[in-house]
Amino acid sequence: MGALLLVFVSNQWSRALIYYINNFNIPITPEAAQLYANIDIGYNTEQYSILASVGFTSAFALASLFAGEVVAKYDRAKINTVAALAWSAALAFGSLATTFPQLLLSRSLMGFAMAATTPV
Repeated sequence: MGALLLVFVSNQWSRALIYYINNFNIPITPEAAQLYANIDIGYNTEQYSILASVGFTSAFALASLFAGEVVAKYDRAKINTVAALAWSAALAFGSLATTFPQLLLSRSLMGFAMAATTPV
């Protein structure tokens, strides 16, 4: 149960991270670009809203349709491990993103992988 709790906390933290790495209320400076993804990559508030909502949620919802059946048929511990590794890789990919489409792909892959942990 403790391992599932840690996976759940990591899941929630990883999906919410996008909310904390943006700031649209400060001047654009090299120092701000080191702190905030929207300044570093150069996306606007409309693009941010896609990242924070449908970019993640559409993949999560689609994968959730099948996740319950997969978890019922296969080893839950292995599925949970693979899902955690997959969303960690997606998060790492997002940290290396230099364009909005790359960051959007990262969020979508993260949503897809995180859907498998919900029914576990």
